[in-house]
Amino acid sequence: MKKLKDLRRKLSSKFSTPVKVGDILPSLTTDYLVLKTIGEGVYGEVLECLDIKNQKIVAVKILKYPNARQNAKHEMSFLKIISPLNHKNLVKFFERFKYKRQECLVFEMLYRNLQYFIIVNPDRIPLNKIRAIAKQLFMAMEALSTVGIIHTDIKPDNIMFKSCFDMRIKLIDFGVAIRDADVLVGDKVQPIGFRAPEILLGLPYTNAIDMWGVGCVLANLYLRFFLFNADTDYEMMRQVVQLLGQPEDGLLHAGIYTKKYFIKVKRTNGSTWRLKDQSSLSSLSEKTAEVYNESNKNTRQNFKDCIFPCLDELVYVSILQFAK
Repeated sequence: MKKLKDLRRKLSSKFSTPVKVGDILPSLTTDYLVLKTIGEGVYGEVLECLDIKNQKIVAVKILKYPNARQNAKHEMSFLKIISPLNHKNLVKFFERFKYKRQECLVFEMLYRNLQYFIIVNPDRIPLNKIRAIAKQLFMAMEALSTVGIIHTDIKPDNIMFKSCFDMRIKLIDFGVAIRDADVLVGDKVQPIGFRAPEILLGLPYTNAIDMWGVGCVLANLYLRFFLFNADTDYEMMRQVVQLLGQPEDGLLHAGIYTKKYFIKVKRTNGSTWRLKDQSSLSSLSEKTAEVYNESNKNTRQNFKDCIFPCLDELVYVSILQFAK
């Protein structure tokens, strides 16, 4: 982890000019006064700025690393598609400009993300609030499907509240989005703990993988822990099988990555697939296995409590838990 942070720091200093509070970032339409840094990630940082001309607070995303231009161009191509939708659950984009050779994207200012919401709520989040978030996410998914976009990065960090006063949310960060017409079998998309089975197996996929991500997010909201707490593809697949059962043999036969997780077992009436043991995985060290077993001990115990044949039973169990 320390080496990764050091690498990011070196890349940032090599390919970017430091931006500090009080700096003025000029664009063709207005000037932006930097108020503070509100976030930093792999590709750069996000600043809270004052749009001096229009006197409103905005978020300026500065892409700092070597591929900044390419990343900005990629994200811009999707922002141009979704902007005309003017959808209430998709982040609003204003403009793109350069500051000292750094790519800058300007968005509406939002409040906090879902991950923060989960952390600061010590008690279980009421179902009526989860329903409100779920409805808005479904509406965002529907809007993206109408223009053929797959977000591919649905997670609590990329879902933000409009303000601190209500439950309005917006989906952000289209930096790794793809068009459904450009899908390639074998693509490694989605964050590991939110990765759909078809991505793990290397099967053809659609925007349904975003719905899988939404499901994982909603489970996270309700359970207050990640439904799939995995650091590797194998750990993810093993937990999916444990919770939902093994994919059908037809899907396993078709997957280009199936043999990473499963071995074919011959039987008298043909052959079937069986999930590999950790001991048979050359890529998974004993140390990784120990860390996995220890970190997921409590989660595995809770898996059986998370399986419901319908949403009504989930509500019923929630009522019983609140009554305790």
